[in-house]
Formats: sequence, C-alpha cells, structure tokens
Amino acid sequence: MIHSWLEGLMIGLGLFMAIGAQSAFVLKQGLVGDKAFLAATISFLCDSFLLTLGVLGLGQIIAQSDVLLKIASIGGGCFLIAYALRSLYQAYQSIGLDVSRAGMGSSSSRTIILSALGFSLINPHAWLDAVVLIGSISTRYHGNNRWWFYLGTIASSAAWLYGLAIGAKILQPLFRWPLTWRLLHIIIAAMLLAIAWSLLYPYLI
Repeated sequence: MIHSWLEGLMIGLGLFMAIGAQSAFVLKQGLVGDKAFLAATISFLCDSFLLTLGVLGLGQIIAQSDVLLKIASIGGGCFLIAYALRSLYQAYQSIGLDVSRAGMGSSSSRTIILSALGFSLINPHAWLDAVVLIGSISTRYHGNNRWWFYLGTIASSAAWLYGLAIGAKILQPLFRWPLTWRLLHIIIAAMLLAIAWSLLYPYLI
C-alpha cells in the first residue's frame, strides 16, 4: 500500500511540478500576497476532481473521442491566449512590488475563484495529465493499491500548490524591482502563448 502511495506521489509531483498555467497563477498570487491560499485551495480541489475522474475511467473515454479533444483544445487555447494578453498588459503597467502594501487593492474572491477554475478546468493539458495519463497509469494497480496510488497523486497536488503559495514569500524581495516583475509577466505570457499554440496548431493546418 505504501509503495503504491509513494509511486502516486512521485508520478504526481513529476507532472504538477512542471510550471504550467495553474502553477504560474498560484505563484503570482503568492508573490503579491493576494489570496494565494484561496487560489491554491480551488486549484487543489479541481486537481482532486480531475484525478478522481481519471481513476474512475473517464480518461480512456476522452482519449478515444476526437470531438471532445478538439473542443477542449480550442476552448482552452482561446482562454490561455486571453490571459496571456492580460499578462502582457500587466507587464507594461508593472511597478515594483511594495511588500508592505501587498494584498492592498487585491482581487475579489470571486475573481480568484473563477481564474483558478479556468486554469484548472479550461485547460486541456490538465485534463490530459490528470485524467488521461494518471487514469491510464492507475489501471496498473488493482484493489486497494489503486486507491492508495490515487491518494498519492492527491497528496502531490496539495504539496506542490500549497508549497508554491507559501514559498512565493521567499521571492518577494526580488519583486520590489519593476524589471523583475515585468519579466515574470512576460515569461508567463510567453509560456501561456506557447501552450495555446501547441493546442491550436493541429487545427490550423
């Protein structure tokens, strides 16, 4: 049982530790002290939902449906492009982060929740990783071992997301400088555009 849990933990960390759109969002909220734990919690709940679907067998259904994959890819690509443009606009406006004022003028809880839901659920990469890939791997395990593997993947999501929310505080001094903050926005925008391109390219040719 412990072996299955550890395998789930390590495989999950290998997937979640790749800096994707969801991770970048939680990291950014942690840097500005703007409801980072709310962002991490909503993201974790979404990951748990997707992982549950995968282990229950939905991943195999999605992988076999060209229509579902197309809808998810186009919708997710458009969402990521919109947020990338927003990030570039923020890079243009960026000033240094005043840690003493972090959290002032913060986003509403509704905005944080909707953004976290978008990055977690309107994101084909999340579905492919958490539902299709983890779901497929889980079929190697039988009986209780399968559920221990599942719990390991859940633990990996929690460790990574809450680790980002807490660990971002260590990086706050670097973001007192406007250039550092602009670079973060530009890197996030470039990453989101690259993901969006990879999703949309097959349907553009």
